[in-house]
Amino acid sequence: LLTGASGTGKTTIARLIGKHFHAETTDCDAAEHTGVDDIRQMKEIADFRSMTGTGNKLILIDECHALTQNAWKALLKILEEPPSHLFFALCTTEFAKVPDTIVQRCYHVVLRPVHIKTIEDLIDMVVKNERWKIPGNVLSMVADAATGQPRKALALLQAAVDVESPEELQRVIELQEASGAVLDIARVFVKQPDWETVKRLFPRISDDDFDRASGALGRYILTVMLKSDEKQ
Repeated sequence: LLTGASGTGKTTIARLIGKHFHAETTDCDAAEHTGVDDIRQMKEIADFRSMTGTGNKLILIDECHALTQNAWKALLKILEEPPSHLFFALCTTEFAKVPDTIVQRCYHVVLRPVHIKTIEDLIDMVVKNERWKIPGNVLSMVADAATGQPRKALALLQAAVDVESPEELQRVIELQEASGAVLDIARVFVKQPDWETVKRLFPRISDDDFDRASGALGRYILTVMLKSDEKQ
């Protein structure tokens, strides 16, 4: 069971654990597969050994806090008596929503935000390897805005390569701070509106973030439209 803030490396570490056990990894996003039937399908996959290597399997359940009560009960049955070839990695940002009966059967790893010096070293390494030329003040903005999350730091660093000014990067930072889902929705609107995708992403925006997120979404789309007009 890996818990901690978004972007601190939960799923990455889970995949590394799978490699350690020479296991084939099967991903399951619990935010989209929440029910008992999904767990049953998972169990059917788990009953058979992998066709390659050691035959071991690792089932990675991301956002596991989204599982329903019945799904947790079904999962508990598998966790109580797992076959020798099967491993589970449960990842979540909301540890309090994981039932105690599940926690008691897991090795719990808590991932905390990374120290800013480590983030700065990560940014410096990537910039040197990619041979990017990015002003020092922009790199400082990226490190500060990452708030101890390596994934966020790398996403903002990529944005820093693409944007034309610190001001534009600041708008990207505000957008990410509003909600990661907002950026995904914005990309859907800009590329080709797809309401089914938008409806699936929309519940990921919390009520607390809604006003800030909607404002950031509007600014993002407006910026893209203005840039498009300038090119024409």
